[in-house]
Amino acid sequence: MKRILLLLTLLVFSSITYAQIEVLPKTTNRPSLLSTWNAERFNLGLSEIGVLSISGNQRIGIGTEFTSADQRQYVNYGKMHIRHNSTGGWSQNSGSAHLVLDEAQLGDYARLRFTSSFLLHGSTTKSYVYAGRYWDMAALIDGSDVSDDRINFYNSESGNVMTIRGDNKVGINDSSPERTLDINGSTRVVGYTETGNESIPYKTKLIAFTTLPISCSGGTVYDFSLGVDESRVISCDVLVQTGSSSFYPANEFYNNREYVYSINGSRIYFEFKAVAGCDFTSRGFRVWVTYTDSTIPMPISNGPGN
Repeated sequence: MKRILLLLTLLVFSSITYAQIEVLPKTTNRPSLLSTWNAERFNLGLSEIGVLSISGNQRIGIGTEFTSADQRQYVNYGKMHIRHNSTGGWSQNSGSAHLVLDEAQLGDYARLRFTSSFLLHGSTTKSYVYAGRYWDMAALIDGSDVSDDRINFYNSESGNVMTIRGDNKVGINDSSPERTLDINGSTRVVGYTETGNESIPYKTKLIAFTTLPISCSGGTVYDFSLGVDESRVISCDVLVQTGSSSFYPANEFYNNREYVYSINGSRIYFEFKAVAGCDFTSRGFRVWVTYTDSTIPMPISNGPGN
Protein backbone atom coordinates (compact mmCIF):
# COMPACT_ATOMS: atom_id res chain seq x y z
CA MET A 1 0.00 0.00 0.00
CA LYS A 2 2.84 2.36 0.86
CA ARG A 3 4.44 1.64 -2.53
CA ILE A 4 1.19 2.53 -4.32
CA LEU A 5 0.92 5.84 -2.42
CA LEU A 6 4.57 6.60 -3.15
CA LEU A 7 4.06 5.87 -6.85
CA LEU A 8 0.98 8.11 -7.02
CA THR A 9 2.86 10.89 -5.23
CA LEU A 10 5.73 10.65 -7.72
CA LEU A 11 3.29 10.76 -10.64
CA VAL A 12 1.58 13.86 -9.22
CA PHE A 13 4.86 15.69 -8.66
CA SER A 14 6.08 14.62 -12.11
CA SER A 15 3.00 16.17 -13.65
CA ILE A 16 3.44 19.30 -11.54
CA THR A 17 7.09 19.60 -12.52
CA TYR A 18 6.28 19.22 -16.22
CA ALA A 19 3.50 21.76 -16.01
CA GLN A 20 5.50 24.17 -13.83
CA ILE A 21 2.59 24.31 -11.37
CA GLU A 22 2.90 24.28 -7.63
CA VAL A 23 0.39 24.15 -4.80
CA LEU A 24 1.36 26.35 -1.88
CA PRO A 25 -0.32 25.58 1.45
CA LYS A 26 -2.02 28.19 3.58
CA THR A 27 0.19 30.25 5.89
CA THR A 28 -0.55 32.87 8.51
CA ASN A 29 0.07 35.59 5.92
CA ARG A 30 -1.89 34.24 2.93
CA PRO A 31 -4.43 31.59 1.85
CA SER A 32 -3.49 28.46 -0.10
CA LEU A 33 -2.31 29.20 -3.63
CA LEU A 34 -2.15 27.43 -6.98
CA SER A 35 0.65 29.08 -8.96
CA THR A 36 3.40 28.64 -11.52
CA TRP A 37 7.08 28.58 -10.72
CA ASN A 38 7.76 31.59 -12.91
CA ALA A 39 5.96 34.46 -14.58
CA GLU A 40 4.84 32.44 -17.61
CA ARG A 41 1.23 32.40 -18.78
CA PHE A 42 -1.00 29.84 -17.10
CA ASN A 43 -3.81 28.22 -19.10
CA LEU A 44 -6.75 25.99 -18.28
CA GLY A 45 -8.27 24.27 -21.27
CA LEU A 46 -9.92 21.34 -22.97
CA SER A 47 -8.71 19.23 -25.92
CA GLU A 48 -5.47 21.19 -26.31
CA ILE A 49 -7.38 24.50 -26.45
CA GLY A 50 -6.78 27.11 -23.77
CA VAL A 51 -10.13 28.26 -22.39
CA LEU A 52 -8.96 30.38 -19.46
CA SER A 53 -5.68 32.26 -19.68
CA ILE A 54 -3.91 34.10 -16.83
CA SER A 55 -0.88 36.16 -17.81
CA GLY A 56 2.08 37.28 -15.75
CA ASN A 57 0.78 40.86 -15.73
CA GLN A 58 -2.42 39.70 -13.99
CA ARG A 59 -4.70 39.78 -17.01
CA ILE A 60 -7.39 37.17 -17.59
CA GLY A 61 -8.61 36.03 -21.00
CA ILE A 62 -11.56 33.75 -21.72
CA GLY A 63 -11.65 32.31 -25.22
CA THR A 64 -8.87 34.63 -26.42
CA GLU A 65 -6.43 31.92 -27.58
CA PHE A 66 -5.88 31.44 -31.33
CA THR A 67 -3.19 29.91 -33.52
CA SER A 68 -1.15 31.88 -36.06
CA ALA A 69 1.74 30.33 -38.04
CA ASP A 70 1.59 27.30 -35.73
CA GLN A 71 2.12 29.55 -32.72
CA ARG A 72 -0.36 30.02 -29.90
CA GLN A 73 -1.41 33.68 -29.63
CA TYR A 74 -3.42 35.43 -26.92
CA VAL A 75 -5.43 38.62 -27.39
CA ASN A 76 -6.12 40.63 -24.25
CA TYR A 77 -7.24 44.27 -24.29
CA GLY A 78 -8.31 44.57 -20.67
CA LYS A 79 -7.88 43.25 -17.17
CA MET A 80 -10.49 40.67 -18.19
CA HIS A 81 -11.20 39.96 -21.86
CA ILE A 82 -14.01 37.66 -23.03
CA ARG A 83 -13.97 36.69 -26.71
CA HIS A 84 -17.08 34.99 -28.06
CA ASN A 85 -19.31 34.76 -31.13
CA SER A 86 -22.68 36.04 -29.90
CA THR A 87 -25.72 34.59 -31.67
CA GLY A 88 -29.37 33.83 -31.03
CA GLY A 89 -31.76 34.65 -28.22
CA TRP A 90 -32.05 33.34 -24.67
CA SER A 91 -31.42 29.63 -24.39
CA GLN A 92 -29.58 27.56 -21.84
CA ASN A 93 -27.42 25.96 -24.52
CA SER A 94 -27.17 28.78 -27.04
CA GLY A 95 -24.34 30.59 -25.26
CA SER A 96 -25.51 33.79 -26.93
CA ALA A 97 -24.39 36.25 -24.27
CA HIS A 98 -20.81 37.12 -23.43
CA LEU A 99 -21.75 37.50 -19.77
CA VAL A 100 -24.94 36.52 -17.92
CA LEU A 101 -26.00 38.02 -14.58
CA ASP A 102 -28.77 35.70 -13.36
CA GLU A 103 -30.77 36.92 -10.36
CA ALA A 104 -31.86 33.95 -8.23
CA GLN A 105 -34.82 35.68 -6.55
CA LEU A 106 -37.95 36.55 -8.56
CA GLY A 107 -38.79 40.23 -8.13
CA ASP A 108 -35.23 41.29 -7.34
CA TYR A 109 -32.60 42.91 -9.56
CA ALA A 110 -29.46 41.51 -11.21
CA ARG A 111 -26.78 44.13 -10.54
CA LEU A 112 -23.56 45.26 -12.16
CA ARG A 113 -21.63 47.64 -9.89
CA PHE A 114 -19.05 50.33 -10.68
CA THR A 115 -17.00 51.85 -7.87
CA SER A 116 -13.43 52.80 -6.98
CA SER A 117 -10.91 52.20 -4.22
CA PHE A 118 -7.36 53.31 -3.60
CA LEU A 119 -4.31 51.92 -1.86
CA LEU A 120 -3.59 53.60 1.45
CA HIS A 121 0.04 53.54 2.55
CA GLY A 122 0.50 53.57 6.30
CA SER A 123 3.65 53.65 8.37
CA THR A 124 3.82 49.85 8.57
CA THR A 125 0.83 48.53 6.57
CA LYS A 126 -1.03 49.03 3.31
CA SER A 127 -4.79 48.76 2.84
CA TYR A 128 -7.42 49.44 0.20
CA VAL A 129 -9.92 52.17 1.01
CA TYR A 130 -13.36 51.92 -0.62
CA ALA A 131 -14.73 55.18 -2.05
CA GLY A 132 -18.18 54.52 -0.58
CA ARG A 133 -20.22 55.73 -3.56
CA TYR A 134 -21.07 53.50 -6.50
CA TRP A 135 -23.11 53.17 -9.68
CA ASP A 136 -25.32 50.14 -10.32
CA MET A 137 -26.86 48.95 -13.55
CA ALA A 138 -29.74 46.95 -12.09
CA ALA A 139 -32.03 44.89 -14.32
CA LEU A 140 -35.36 43.39 -13.26
CA ILE A 141 -37.00 40.61 -15.24
CA ASP A 142 -40.30 40.25 -13.42
CA GLY A 143 -41.58 37.23 -15.31
CA SER A 144 -45.21 38.41 -15.49
CA ASP A 145 -45.46 41.32 -17.95
CA VAL A 146 -42.86 43.09 -20.08
CA SER A 147 -44.04 46.48 -18.78
CA ASP A 148 -42.80 45.44 -15.33
CA ASP A 149 -39.24 44.82 -16.59
CA ARG A 150 -36.74 47.52 -15.69
CA ILE A 151 -33.16 48.63 -16.18
CA ASN A 152 -32.19 51.24 -13.59
CA PHE A 153 -29.08 53.39 -13.65
CA TYR A 154 -28.70 53.83 -9.91
CA ASN A 155 -26.37 56.09 -7.94
CA SER A 156 -25.82 55.21 -4.29
CA GLU A 157 -26.44 58.84 -3.25
CA SER A 158 -28.86 60.11 -5.90
CA GLY A 159 -31.02 57.00 -6.36
CA ASN A 160 -32.44 55.93 -9.73
CA VAL A 161 -31.17 58.53 -12.19
CA MET A 162 -32.63 56.83 -15.27
CA THR A 163 -35.12 53.99 -15.70
CA ILE A 164 -35.91 52.09 -18.91
CA ARG A 165 -39.05 49.95 -18.93
CA GLY A 166 -39.50 46.83 -21.01
CA ASP A 167 -42.31 48.48 -23.01
CA ASN A 168 -40.00 51.22 -24.38
CA LYS A 169 -40.75 53.92 -21.81
CA VAL A 170 -37.86 55.95 -20.36
CA GLY A 171 -37.81 58.00 -17.17
CA ILE A 172 -35.25 60.61 -16.08
CA ASN A 173 -35.49 60.96 -12.28
CA ASP A 174 -38.72 58.99 -12.68
CA SER A 175 -38.71 55.29 -11.76
CA SER A 176 -42.21 54.67 -13.19
CA PRO A 177 -42.35 56.44 -16.59
CA GLU A 178 -45.75 56.41 -18.29
CA ARG A 179 -44.70 57.91 -21.62
CA THR A 180 -41.95 57.34 -24.17
CA LEU A 181 -39.91 59.91 -22.22
CA ASP A 182 -40.83 61.20 -18.76
CA ILE A 183 -38.55 63.83 -17.23
CA ASN A 184 -38.92 64.85 -13.61
CA GLY A 185 -37.05 68.16 -13.48
CA SER A 186 -35.91 70.98 -15.75
CA THR A 187 -34.54 70.39 -19.25
CA ARG A 188 -32.16 72.12 -21.61
CA VAL A 189 -32.28 71.43 -25.34
CA VAL A 190 -29.38 71.96 -27.72
CA GLY A 191 -30.01 69.91 -30.83
CA TYR A 192 -30.62 69.94 -34.55
CA THR A 193 -33.51 70.64 -36.84
CA GLU A 194 -33.73 69.69 -40.51
CA THR A 195 -34.06 72.28 -43.27
CA GLY A 196 -33.81 70.65 -46.67
CA ASN A 197 -30.71 68.48 -46.55
CA GLU A 198 -28.99 70.60 -43.91
CA SER A 199 -28.86 70.13 -40.14
CA ILE A 200 -28.94 73.40 -38.19
CA PRO A 201 -28.18 73.67 -34.44
CA TYR A 202 -31.07 75.25 -32.55
CA LYS A 203 -31.76 76.79 -29.15
CA THR A 204 -34.88 77.67 -27.21
CA LYS A 205 -35.76 80.37 -24.70
CA LEU A 206 -38.83 81.57 -22.79
CA ILE A 207 -39.75 85.24 -22.53
CA ALA A 208 -42.34 85.90 -19.83
CA PHE A 209 -44.02 89.04 -18.48
CA THR A 210 -46.74 89.12 -15.87
CA THR A 211 -49.51 91.63 -15.12
CA LEU A 212 -48.42 94.16 -17.74
CA PRO A 213 -51.00 97.03 -17.77
CA ILE A 214 -52.02 98.21 -21.24
CA SER A 215 -54.80 100.40 -22.58
CA CYS A 216 -58.18 98.66 -22.89
CA SER A 217 -59.24 100.25 -26.15
CA GLY A 218 -59.96 98.08 -29.16
CA GLY A 219 -57.12 97.68 -31.63
CA THR A 220 -54.40 98.25 -29.02
CA VAL A 221 -50.96 97.35 -30.36
CA TYR A 222 -48.10 96.35 -28.09
CA ASP A 223 -44.62 95.09 -28.90
CA PHE A 224 -41.39 94.01 -27.20
CA SER A 225 -38.03 92.61 -28.22
CA LEU A 226 -37.44 88.90 -28.80
CA GLY A 227 -33.68 89.37 -28.75
CA VAL A 228 -33.51 87.26 -31.92
CA ASP A 229 -33.88 88.45 -35.50
CA GLU A 230 -36.78 86.96 -37.47
CA SER A 231 -34.32 85.47 -39.99
CA ARG A 232 -33.14 83.06 -37.25
CA VAL A 233 -36.55 82.12 -35.80
CA ILE A 234 -37.68 78.55 -36.43
CA SER A 235 -40.92 78.71 -34.43
CA CYS A 236 -42.66 80.89 -31.89
CA ASP A 237 -45.41 79.76 -29.49
CA VAL A 238 -47.39 82.49 -27.74
CA LEU A 239 -49.89 82.67 -24.87
CA VAL A 240 -51.53 85.80 -23.43
CA GLN A 241 -53.15 85.93 -20.02
CA THR A 242 -56.51 87.46 -19.33
CA GLY A 243 -56.48 89.16 -15.94
CA SER A 244 -55.19 86.68 -13.37
CA SER A 245 -56.87 83.63 -14.90
CA SER A 246 -56.18 81.42 -17.90
CA PHE A 247 -53.77 81.84 -20.81
CA TYR A 248 -55.06 81.85 -24.38
CA PRO A 249 -53.35 81.26 -27.76
CA ALA A 250 -53.73 83.69 -30.64
CA ASN A 251 -57.02 83.79 -32.59
CA GLU A 252 -58.92 82.04 -29.80
CA PHE A 253 -61.94 83.99 -28.61
CA TYR A 254 -62.32 84.97 -24.99
CA ASN A 255 -65.64 86.71 -24.35
CA ASN A 256 -65.68 87.61 -28.06
CA ARG A 257 -62.19 89.10 -27.85
CA GLU A 258 -59.07 87.83 -29.58
CA TYR A 259 -55.55 88.89 -30.48
CA VAL A 260 -53.05 88.32 -33.30
CA TYR A 261 -49.27 88.66 -33.35
CA SER A 262 -46.47 89.00 -35.89
CA ILE A 263 -42.67 89.19 -35.84
CA ASN A 264 -40.84 91.99 -37.61
CA GLY A 265 -37.07 92.22 -37.25
CA SER A 266 -36.29 91.31 -33.66
CA ARG A 267 -39.61 92.48 -32.17
CA ILE A 268 -42.91 90.70 -31.69
CA TYR A 269 -46.09 92.77 -32.24
CA PHE A 270 -49.52 92.12 -30.69
CA GLU A 271 -52.88 93.56 -31.74
CA PHE A 272 -55.78 93.14 -29.32
CA LYS A 273 -59.20 93.29 -30.97
CA ALA A 274 -61.36 94.09 -27.95
CA VAL A 275 -64.60 95.68 -29.09
CA ALA A 276 -65.34 96.91 -25.60
CA GLY A 277 -64.19 96.25 -22.09
CA CYS A 278 -60.83 95.09 -20.80
CA ASP A 279 -60.99 91.31 -20.94
CA PHE A 280 -57.30 90.94 -21.82
CA THR A 281 -55.85 93.25 -19.15
CA SER A 282 -53.73 93.27 -17.17
CA ARG A 283 -51.89 91.06 -19.58
CA GLY A 284 -49.23 88.43 -18.99
CA PHE A 285 -47.18 87.08 -21.88
CA ARG A 286 -45.43 83.75 -22.46
CA VAL A 287 -43.38 83.54 -25.63
CA TRP A 288 -41.39 80.36 -26.34
CA VAL A 289 -38.91 80.96 -29.18
CA THR A 290 -36.91 78.31 -31.04
CA TYR A 291 -34.07 79.83 -33.06
CA THR A 292 -30.71 79.18 -34.70
CA ASP A 293 -27.29 80.82 -34.52
CA SER A 294 -27.37 81.58 -38.23
CA THR A 295 -29.89 82.79 -40.80
CA ILE A 296 -32.35 80.17 -42.04
CA PRO A 297 -32.56 80.07 -45.84
CA MET A 298 -35.88 81.07 -47.38
CA PRO A 299 -37.89 78.40 -49.28
CA ILE A 300 -36.84 78.04 -52.92
CA SER A 301 -39.46 75.57 -54.16
CA ASN A 302 -43.22 75.27 -54.37
CA GLY A 303 -43.36 72.71 -51.55
CA PRO A 304 -42.44 69.11 -50.76
CA GLY A 305 -42.17 66.93 -53.86
CA ASN A 306 -41.98 69.85 -56.31
